[in-house]
Amino acid sequence: MEQTMNDIPTPPTPSSSVCQPVAPQQVQVCLTHKSPSLLGRLVRSMAWWLLICSLVLNVCLLVSAAKVSKDGLAWEVLQRGQADQIVAVYTVRGIIDSDAVKKFTEFYRFADQSSKVKAIVLRVVSPGGGVGASEEIHHMVEALKNTGRPVVVSMGSVAASGGYMISAPADEIFAENSTITGSIGVIAQVPNLQGTMKKIGAEMITFKSTNADRWKDMLSPWKPVKPLQRERMTVLLDELQSQFERIVKTGRGKKLKISKGKYHETIGQGPEARRVAKTELIPFNGKAYLAGEAKALGLIDEIGFLEDAYRRAGELAGLTEPSVRRYKPKGSVISQLFGQQSASVNIDLSLGALDKLQSPRLLVLWTGD
Repeated sequence: MEQTMNDIPTPPTPSSSVCQPVAPQQVQVCLTHKSPSLLGRLVRSMAWWLLICSLVLNVCLLVSAAKVSKDGLAWEVLQRGQADQIVAVYTVRGIIDSDAVKKFTEFYRFADQSSKVKAIVLRVVSPGGGVGASEEIHHMVEALKNTGRPVVVSMGSVAASGGYMISAPADEIFAENSTITGSIGVIAQVPNLQGTMKKIGAEMITFKSTNADRWKDMLSPWKPVKPLQRERMTVLLDELQSQFERIVKTGRGKKLKISKGKYHETIGQGPEARRVAKTELIPFNGKAYLAGEAKALGLIDEIGFLEDAYRRAGELAGLTEPSVRRYKPKGSVISQLFGQQSASVNIDLSLGALDKLQSPRLLVLWTGD
């Protein structure tokens, strides 16, 4: 007897298969889904546990590597040695402001009170900053030197103006070949916003007491600077310059080579322009120098790197097995894992920001101009 397709029995379907219903006269198609084997599930589970354990281990290693002193400073070992023969390294980096002073003060207190710290290496990577902030750090560096322990400076890519001021008290100064240093001078900056105020149709009205009328709003960004005020500001800057020069002379002593230089300056414009001969005192003329020229002028002692500086500090302290440790303010675990936060632009429209905008800034700063 002839059999039709409908008469052919359908084979049993495995429990792990999913069969799609089909119309008569069509071949039935089954899709089989294999369940993960016990071995596969075990491998995936182990992979996840290994990943978690690896992350935890990395965090533990990072935290243990960045040891913390009793004063809350994090430190790392640059060279192993005796624990009671510490050469303490600290870096002043970036603009020298109140925050830099606060951080350095923590290190200063630790180094000043620790009997295990036998020498200090100050790593300077800074173009300078505020006059007051630079002078404060200079004072602390000088105080560390006065304890009788060697202080050696290692200059990075730039250690100019205020960066040089804080370096001056050191027993010896090392700079790299490409280091920019010097720039011994003082500037004052204040923005001129008169044109902006006219464009937006605004005006700043200032009331002054009678006796302070001439000087109280000197260098205001809202009005032109009077010749008398400009002269007064020059007197103030010259006095600060003299203080800066005394700091350098005291720190460098007979190593410093001071000389007079001559140059010509063009005064006036057009047919009335004339060249005037002037003199300047080198190296106190605000000029920036590379390491080779700075060494010739006695601004630095040697051309070398951080390793040379802390090796020399150990020699000056008479250490046989110095332990070189780099100290820095303690950060959070997150900051240690992922580094510093990315730079961002913040626009501050507070009254405090307006006050800063109006106030002249007295700076010992190399601007690259």
